[in-house]
Parts: sequence; structure tokens; C-alpha cells
Amino acid sequence: MADFIPTTVWTCETNQHYETVVTGGMGKKYHVSLSPHNPGLFSNNWACDCPHFQHRLRGSDTECKHILEAQKSHCGWNASLEPTAEPTKDKDGKLHCPVCGGDVIPVMIAI
Repeated sequence: MADFIPTTVWTCETNQHYETVVTGGMGKKYHVSLSPHNPGLFSNNWACDCPHFQHRLRGSDTECKHILEAQKSHCGWNASLEPTAEPTKDKDGKLHCPVCGGDVIPVMIAI
């Protein structure tokens, strides 16, 4: 069996932490977040403060409609999944996401 080789890749900072507010059908606003620090067994580290997610979906693999809406505007770029795209540099040499222009961070993966 081959050993895994640790390597560092760039990813959009929104893959580590992303927050947004989604307006529900009745006009109520819900906070949706993506974070590896979300407590409990949330679906792919997404969480929502709507009653549906809090009481019926917690710990399941099903996302509420607010999470599905938030995912439409989430960048999610990761160089390990899109190796042809590279971070862009601004005039000061700072790296940015090639998709949304936000900050990028290095993450360690094993290949």
C-alpha cells in the first residue's frame, strides 16, 4: 500500500469559514454558516439557525432550504479540486481566490 504524501494547496478562505444571512419565505432572516468548528454533527459543516434545521435536521445529511440557498453564493474554490486554476496576485503580491477574489489560505492535504 502506498504512503500518503502531505502537500499544501491553496483554498478560498470561505471554505474554512463562511457566513451569510438568507431571507426565508415569510421574510424572516436566518443565519447560515460553514465552519469546521460548527458544533455537533452538521451536514458537511453547514449550520442554520432556522427551526427546521435546529429541531429536525440536526445530525442528518439533509440541508435545509436556507443552506441550499446559501450554497449558491458560496465560492468553494479549492486548488486540489481545480488544479488548473491558480490564486491571483494583486499589485502588493497578496494572493486572492481566482473565482471570487477573496482571500486564500494554505491547507495541508494528503495525496
